[in-house]
Amino acid sequence: DARDRHILSLRFGEELTQAEIGRRIGLSQMQVSRLLTRILGELRAALLEDGSAPGPAAG
Repeated sequence: DARDRHILSLRFGEELTQAEIGRRIGLSQMQVSRLLTRILGELRAALLEDGSAPGPAAG
């Protein structure tokens, strides 16, 4: 959703810390940490479902 995209933008676009993100959007650092864990887990799962994630290197 829009909040998830905003959090990712702040974390990886603006390279803010979890505490800085929390101050910007009115959450605690722990809440931001939990949200990032969930968001990144969902993205990872979606990539794996699509087969888009690179597998182990052959060799």
